[in-house]
Amino acid sequence: VVSTQMINLERLKDKCLKNGVDVHYHYHHGAEPTGTCAALISGSNRSLVANLAAANCFPVTFFSDPKAWELVTSADYYYIGGYFLTVSPDSIQKIAQYSATVGKTCAMNLSAKYICQVFHEQLTAALPYINLLFGNDDEAFALAEALKWDCTDLHAIVKNIGSYQKKFEGNRLVVITQGPNDVIVLKNGEMTFYPVKPVKREDMVDTNGAGDAFVGGFLSQFIQQKPTKQCVECAVWAAQLTISCSGCSLPDDCEYV
Repeated sequence: VVSTQMINLERLKDKCLKNGVDVHYHYHHGAEPTGTCAALISGSNRSLVANLAAANCFPVTFFSDPKAWELVTSADYYYIGGYFLTVSPDSIQKIAQYSATVGKTCAMNLSAKYICQVFHEQLTAALPYINLLFGNDDEAFALAEALKWDCTDLHAIVKNIGSYQKKFEGNRLVVITQGPNDVIVLKNGEMTFYPVKPVKREDMVDTNGAGDAFVGGFLSQFIQQKPTKQCVECAVWAAQLTISCSGCSLPDDCEYV
């Protein structure tokens, strides 16, 4: 969502298009400006403060536009960040239910502990339609606590997430990161652990976006139907590349081989 009050409104869209992102914004005509976020980096730690503003005003009626809905029906894969649960859960339900009905892949990221703690009702309403779920260990523990699962073992929690109510054909793929420790993948009921290449502390510049980069790297291989091991390796590569850079200043040459 972007506000129509935004200066250089089209410049933002042009920048995205030049970087291969085909954006279709909802243009907000209300008083709220385009959302902003401030990041404070201290060593390998970070703090974020967001003003969602217009981002809080995304309406499910956006999909009433035939052109917008055509974008949905023409896609084979959908990815929804967990933060969107705070904004328009109805929009999530619309996309996720459609995906399950037609047998496509709908992925979601737990995104943050507080999403699992405060918005667990919205999350669990969407989860039955989600056949690919990403998260980290802290978020998995938070979800288990919110759902009152009598379980503190991470491996058991991952299995519970995988077997949670499903309204789609097949099994749910669950991918859980543990920082520098193994990535846990639950696929077809079987759990596999993928090691993470160590990163020197002096090479960690900015951890902002590492989780998003991990998901992007994974999905880039997943949609090509590559083996799970390659999906995880690309995900780790993308995350580690991101934390070696400040902000979004990625190198020009960052092609995964």
